[in-house]
Formats: sequence, C-alpha cells, structure tokens
Amino acid sequence: MIFAGQKDWNTMDRYIVWLPLSLLAGWATCECILNWSPFVTLQSAIEPYLLVCLLLAALGAAAVYITKVSGGNYAYAFGIVWACAWICFENLSFDSGTLSVAVFAGLVAVVEALAVLKFNGKEVDLKKNLLPK
Repeated sequence: MIFAGQKDWNTMDRYIVWLPLSLLAGWATCECILNWSPFVTLQSAIEPYLLVCLLLAALGAAAVYITKVSGGNYAYAFGIVWACAWICFENLSFDSGTLSVAVFAGLVAVVEALAVLKFNGKEVDLKKNLLPK
C-alpha cells in the first residue's frame, strides 16, 4: 500500500517516507526468508548448500514479484541486491559447497537488478496486484 500514488509524492515525501520504508522492506524480505537457513540445514539430511540455494531461489521469486507489483521499486531492490551481494562475497572460497551458494546468490542479485530495470516506472494497480479477488 505504501507504493500507491508514489508518482504524486513530492521529493520530501520520497526521502522521508518512501525510501526508508522501501529499504527496510527489502532487507526484511531477505531476513524473513534466509534466516530459516540454519534451522532448515540442521534438521535435514539433504546437503545444506542445496537447501540454502533453495531458500535463495525463494527469495529471488518473492523479490521479483514484489518488485513487479511495486512498479520497479529501486530502493526495495537495493536491499535485496545488497544482501545477496554480501552473501556472495562471504561465500567466495574454493570449497565447492560455499562457492555454489556464492554463485547462486550472485545470480539472484543480478536477476533482481534486471527486474528493477524491466519494471521501473510501471504504474501500480493495487486492485489487480495486491488485493484478493
């Protein structure tokens, strides 16, 4: 709902309301999805790196969808790209498992950046995108 009518907001509204909330929303999306990784990897017999990659895929799908329905919110996407880039940086090593997490996190960051370029400037239709039918 915070994205409704954002084209009509003045500059001060954008910097005081829209920007901080969008950054926080992007970061919170990452935290809500990826903070399950320690619990999921400890409780499963499946390779932990595979499960982390599946959580990253879920993050990517959620982030692209939210970016689409928010009209290409670049501040929201920045939180996602920032988190994924940091995960990529932290997992760069010669260990094949963590390298796969790094590559996958990098791919999620690139896909989210491309989603912003594709959906930026699209008008948000709350009735079509967010409200239940």
